[in-house]
Amino acid sequence: MRIDSVDLHEDLPTQLVDWWRGAVSACPQPPTGSDMTTSPEWHGALAHAFMGGERAQVLVARGTDGATVAALPVFRRLGKGGRRFGDVLALPTEAYGGRVTILSGPDLGEAPGRLLQQLDQEYPEWSQLEMTLASGNQCSEKFLAAALAGVSAIESEVLPASPYIVLPDSFETYFMTLRPSFRTEVRRGERRLRELGRLERRLYSTTTDVEPLWDAVCSIERASWKEAAGTSITTNPAQERFYQEFLPRGAAAGQLLSTVLYLDDRPIAHKLCLHQDRVAAILKMSYVEDLKRFYPSTVLLAGYLEELIARGARYLDFMGVCDEFKMRWTNLTYSRTKYILFRRSLRGRLDHIRYRAARCLARLRNRQHISNTAADNA
Repeated sequence: MRIDSVDLHEDLPTQLVDWWRGAVSACPQPPTGSDMTTSPEWHGALAHAFMGGERAQVLVARGTDGATVAALPVFRRLGKGGRRFGDVLALPTEAYGGRVTILSGPDLGEAPGRLLQQLDQEYPEWSQLEMTLASGNQCSEKFLAAALAGVSAIESEVLPASPYIVLPDSFETYFMTLRPSFRTEVRRGERRLRELGRLERRLYSTTTDVEPLWDAVCSIERASWKEAAGTSITTNPAQERFYQEFLPRGAAAGQLLSTVLYLDDRPIAHKLCLHQDRVAAILKMSYVEDLKRFYPSTVLLAGYLEELIARGARYLDFMGVCDEFKMRWTNLTYSRTKYILFRRSLRGRLDHIRYRAARCLARLRNRQHISNTAADNA
């Protein structure tokens, strides 16, 4: 088996891109499959937007016939120092990602061990490797099980759940599963918006759509509650750089399917979304604060879901946490798991001891907090 190293800042070889896209499309559906944030387009944008001068590459395992068996994108997240004894490596999607899975074919063979050996050569001082993966994915579980023989330990933590929708063949069928009061809210919001002016929902999917989409998204973000809270795209330079890098790439790869709601040509709500392999994912969504009482985001999502169903989509991944808005549309959730692989070295073992001690201290503090709270309430 041969391991090649490819720089993520550069254009990837066509053969690798084709294999990579195929690996992502092999199991796309929630709750255990990968999504478009696992794609080569996403990783290329991550490298340019978040990693700057840091080394970011993909290690490619090839069989004796030259065919790709597995790939491991990686970058140096933190240099040694502080409380760590060595360099911390991570999947690029630790910077920004969703339902990520290990990139592999059906037969991993010795690839996990060989990839870890290559890490020793590429990053001689690494001590731990971080990755957040969709829970329950078979390819990821096989990789981790095989990798265990090459590291000193693997620690894991299940992260908070994320919601998703399974879409039927008809929007009306789905819509009737929602609470009657919520259906009334959707209809009333659309009716009241139409009373204010001309209401129009536009879709954006091509490379020529990227510029008007981005302009509309930025306009809405600046007029939303998120701007003052500091959580909008327009108050986060790294996210701005990322989306400016990714949107043209995603559109060119046929992954973009975003939507904006306009009132008399003014953009009032957006869903920055991807769609591929019958799965859609919402990256960002927002609305203008002055029209909040008319539920523009809710009205837009209802229309977008109808469009998705008409296009044959069967899943919508909300991504992120299970906040109230999302859970009004579904009761289905999936989980992701954070893994830390500790190198079989002195640095790796010391970092593992440090990690375990920190976890133990955190549990003790939590118990003390609960005890103090109970005493205060007694």
